[in-house]
Amino acid sequence: MNGWLVEQLPLVLQREPVVAALVTSAQEVVDPVRGQLDALDALLDPGTTTREMLGFLANWFGFTLDPGDDEELLRALVGRLGPIMVRRGTVGALGELAELLTRGPVRITEHGGVWVAGATLPPAVGRVRVQVAQAGPLGEQRVRAILAREIPVGVELELVVGHG
Repeated sequence: MNGWLVEQLPLVLQREPVVAALVTSAQEVVDPVRGQLDALDALLDPGTTTREMLGFLANWFGFTLDPGDDEELLRALVGRLGPIMVRRGTVGALGELAELLTRGPVRITEHGGVWVAGATLPPAVGRVRVQVAQAGPLGEQRVRAILAREIPVGVELELVVGHG
């Protein structure tokens, strides 16, 4: 019985027992790799991949996942990290990331702008205030650490959890 790889050969070569045996052996080596390539879409999809691969995908974006982290949150996070990282350092990206991490509404206040050299700056310049209703499953400390990495250098993060 010939396999899919032998069937790719011209009929003359398919009928040669040595050639057919050699190609059949090659097919046995290639089949597992072919199966992995066929499953690549599911492996790279945050919604269907394994937890181990989810951690690997998160690492592409500089995120480290803890074994105890909520899997639903991780899948949503990894699924949105690419578009968020493209806009890294912007209020929109920071807000979207904060919403994902805390699973709730976010209010961001920042006083960015352009000032003349030597001008006296308002006290709030250089600070981004992120207000969230709750810290979410990762906890306040981790959310603060993640968000602090995502703001421009020299800008201070003020995370307010709850009403404040």
